[in-house]
Amino acid sequence: MHRIKEIPLKDYDDLIDIVVNAYPGFGLNSPEDRQRQKKNMIAVRKADHNQTVMGLYRSKKLLGVMRMHDFVMNVFGNMLPTGGVGLVAVHLAHKKEKICKELIEYYLEHYRKLNYPLATLYPFRPDFYRKMGFGYGIKHNEYRILPEHLPKSPGREQVELVTKPNLKALTECYNRMARKTHGMIEKCVYEWRWATRNAARIAVYKDGRTILGYIVFSFKKVRQDQFIINDLVIEEFVYENRDVFLGLMAFLQSQADQVRRVIFNTQDEFLQFLPFDARDGSLHNVGRLSHQCNLQGLGIMYRVINVREFFARLKEHNFNDITCRLKIDIRDTFVKTNHGQTIVHFDHGQPTVKNAGDYDLTISLDISEFSSLVMGTVDFNSLYRYGLAEISDNKHLETVNRLFHTTTRPDTTTQF
Repeated sequence: MHRIKEIPLKDYDDLIDIVVNAYPGFGLNSPEDRQRQKKNMIAVRKADHNQTVMGLYRSKKLLGVMRMHDFVMNVFGNMLPTGGVGLVAVHLAHKKEKICKELIEYYLEHYRKLNYPLATLYPFRPDFYRKMGFGYGIKHNEYRILPEHLPKSPGREQVELVTKPNLKALTECYNRMARKTHGMIEKCVYEWRWATRNAARIAVYKDGRTILGYIVFSFKKVRQDQFIINDLVIEEFVYENRDVFLGLMAFLQSQADQVRRVIFNTQDEFLQFLPFDARDGSLHNVGRLSHQCNLQGLGIMYRVINVREFFARLKEHNFNDITCRLKIDIRDTFVKTNHGQTIVHFDHGQPTVKNAGDYDLTISLDISEFSSLVMGTVDFNSLYRYGLAEISDNKHLETVNRLFHTTTRPDTTTQF
């Protein structure tokens, strides 16, 4: 019989073995590497009380692991408790025994019992987690821009490279942005360990003593036999206003003598408008006449784990001033208590969840597509056009589309 519980310290060698075999790309090949990783994970356990490493045991043997995170995420200006899961790994000799499925079931039920409305993860295979009800987030973009094509700005004078960063001030800057940005997850000071441990550089924009923005970046060799030519890889970019953004861009522009290209990893869909030349240097044409300017990939996925709780938490959010009485018929085969119908009355955009009552329209869709819809990563018209959603009367298709429409896409930068 399987049992899932927090992994005690005495089992951390087994934990590391499972992780090493599940993620050989981590490069933890030597005993020293493994001990270093074990030491880091124990340090995280002691310092960060918002995450827990869980294990699935059979007959006291550890067969699967995962790391659960207690997050707070901005959802249209509302700071909602959100579950996160990462480092999901299964013993190499026990694949295809539905261990991962049991771990994710436990994860979702754990946060549902805590009345969390949302869960999120980065998938090792998007199709695998879509079957479990997770919906696609906004696509991740990689832009490779020539630094000389970035804008200049007098704000460059307010940017400085810091060797001993004030982590408290950086965290305060980040969290001010998180409270203003749909999709951002609050950060604690301890989360900066990755930047300091990996010797990343940090450039900050300051107004007096206050940090208003920063860039975390590293250098990457273009060729292993050449130390002179490097790309600058941006790992995190946070700014509070336009002047800060332009000042940090001017800092990047000034690196043109040393840097071949600046590599932006971002969910920004419009960054191609910033440089004079948006092409990424690949000289690759998409189709016959379009120039490649960036690569895209599917990253973070979102899941509503309690439909009623989700709308209750967003009772102050205005769904575009739409007035209608909507029945939402959700298919959720993974979280059975989330499966079924929810009636929501929208009065000039304000939602109220009803236990029963009248309704004007019914929409039907899977929880994965519903999760993407309410997070603002897809519109209802597209889901209907693709056959992924139904409506009881398509004369009101545009009403439902406007109800859930948003120009604000989730910008989730936290990696876990």
